[in-house]
Amino acid sequence: IAHSMPGELRDCFLSGMECAILDALPSTALVLLVVIASAFALYALIFALRSAAGGSLGRVQRSAFVFLLDISKIALVQAGGVALSALFSRGAFASGKYAAEFDPLSWFFATSLVRETFVVLVALLFGGILTSGLFSNLGSRCGLMKWTGALHSFGRYSPDEAESESLIGGRSTGPRTSWWFAQLLLWLGCMAGARELAAVVLPILLALCGAKAPDYLLAKLIYGLKMPCATKQLVFAVALRIVAELILLALVDACNGYGGSSRRAGALGGQSTLAVGSRVRALWKYNAQYEDELSFEAGELIIIDGEVQGEELWFKGRIGERGGLIPSNYVVDEAGSAIGRGR
Repeated sequence: IAHSMPGELRDCFLSGMECAILDALPSTALVLLVVIASAFALYALIFALRSAAGGSLGRVQRSAFVFLLDISKIALVQAGGVALSALFSRGAFASGKYAAEFDPLSWFFATSLVRETFVVLVALLFGGILTSGLFSNLGSRCGLMKWTGALHSFGRYSPDEAESESLIGGRSTGPRTSWWFAQLLLWLGCMAGARELAAVVLPILLALCGAKAPDYLLAKLIYGLKMPCATKQLVFAVALRIVAELILLALVDACNGYGGSSRRAGALGGQSTLAVGSRVRALWKYNAQYEDELSFEAGELIIIDGEVQGEELWFKGRIGERGGLIPSNYVVDEAGSAIGRGR
């Protein structure tokens, strides 16, 4: 019908056309889940390409397993929260007073973008307060490290070497599922609290600000665009929502990451006594937690290739053709002596 209209009339018709959120998917929750799944798939692809290229973008490169732990924790909470929000709202993304002013697609993009941004930022704030504030203080000041150690930092799935004995009664050999699950529950609580707060704050903001509210202004802009519904759906319900979700995911993942340098540096103290070309023997098995580390078995001989700038008591080593960073407290020199002091 629109294509048979004169130019100005066609533009007017298209700019005021009532567009559904996405014709191919009748459920709002399903639309959001598809968007989230697409964003996570793209993020995983970016990680794989970055790993293949050897880049880290300013962060110590995680192993594929640690990345899987990080991303699964975020995905489970994010997908569940968005789906529940959509189900409880029954697809309505604006209050009754304003819902009739624009079409469902315009409201969907505007309010879902504002809401998800608000939820993520508030959840990160809650998470920072709980991990760095509450649980860290409970652990250090109240002697509860054994119970709160898993919640001192998001993205840390095993104790630092200096804490292993006190927290788990032995040496850390890799990520612990129980620590991941504890952080999953904590992040679930942060996101749930943020969503509850959003459900109260954002409608009040819309009611108070009216036509000046950010979601109202964005919905009005989208509604007024002279585009066919199919194009609007592709752009605003699919492409831009995936991009927005990807950006929020990257933000959460960046805040979730437990940096390798802070994990290694200063944990043990002491000075290097290893010369390049010398050999050390592994006292315990070590499973690499990052792609720049070297896994080895107890009793294996490792040739030292050098020190690591800014990393206390970590060395470059190799076993045959395999090379990577090794923790000095897992090895002894050829005479059987420990490396460094304070041991």
